[in-house]
Amino acid sequence: CDRLHGGAFRAAHRLIRAVAERTGLACSVGVSTSHVVAKIASDLAKPHGLLYVMPDYEAQFLAPLPVRRMPGIGKVTEPELASLGIFRIGDIRAFGLERLKERLGKYGEWLYAKSLGRDIEAYAYSEEPKSISHETTFDVDTNDVAELERTIFSLAELVGVRLREHGFFARTVGLKLRTADFTTLTRDRTLDEPTRLDSVIFENVRELFDRAWNRKLKIRLLGVRASNLERASFQLGLLASDRTAKLTKALEAADRLRKRFGFDTVRLARALSPPDEASSRPRRRFFGREK
Repeated sequence: CDRLHGGAFRAAHRLIRAVAERTGLACSVGVSTSHVVAKIASDLAKPHGLLYVMPDYEAQFLAPLPVRRMPGIGKVTEPELASLGIFRIGDIRAFGLERLKERLGKYGEWLYAKSLGRDIEAYAYSEEPKSISHETTFDVDTNDVAELERTIFSLAELVGVRLREHGFFARTVGLKLRTADFTTLTRDRTLDEPTRLDSVIFENVRELFDRAWNRKLKIRLLGVRASNLERASFQLGLLASDRTAKLTKALEAADRLRKRFGFDTVRLARALSPPDEASSRPRRRFFGREK
């Protein structure tokens, strides 16, 4: 590679010049032994520059930068890290691997590796989702209350699974409703305590649905959304009762089975159709979204 391009720094310089000559556009390039460090260096070199981080200086380069510069740390995680006294990337390393793992689990281990400029996997980072939602469109517009409630519960299950998968708790839950005349309504409710329990999501969204639905109109689409996401592990001991803790463990066990054998392996009774309807009813598709 060095023989062909003349080294990383020289190759990057030629790339910037070639883009400018051929397109007239400015570009920035970061050069490092690490993908994550190169990404940050490229951001710092904007709008039209080159920043080269020498080998073995990755951690020193990252240390004084604010934690928000790290890909994968968004506005949800930043204040939670601040509550631990972590404001700069160097503070992550100073906090220590074991303490980070104790407070944040695998995410803490990920943070520590990134603070040293290490790549666990190439481009393994991603921005945290700001909301998680699932929705479904009925094959035939319906006003069957039992079917609508089963659908809301199924959607709440799917949202709950994704919350637990990401390690998030939702402070706000929401409903999306589209009637047969294509009118779309959205409703949200902010909870007193953040949750990732299917049943809590369902009960709140069902109440939103009961208030929003005009019974004269059939339903074409339903959706359930969780937003204002936070990593409430710092507060979980204060918020969760023994019953909530047991429910969470049971749901996490169900999640592991679903991940291995498929989502329908474990379903709560409330989401199931009566036996005489289940065989004749076409399988509905549920579409999920994170943004």
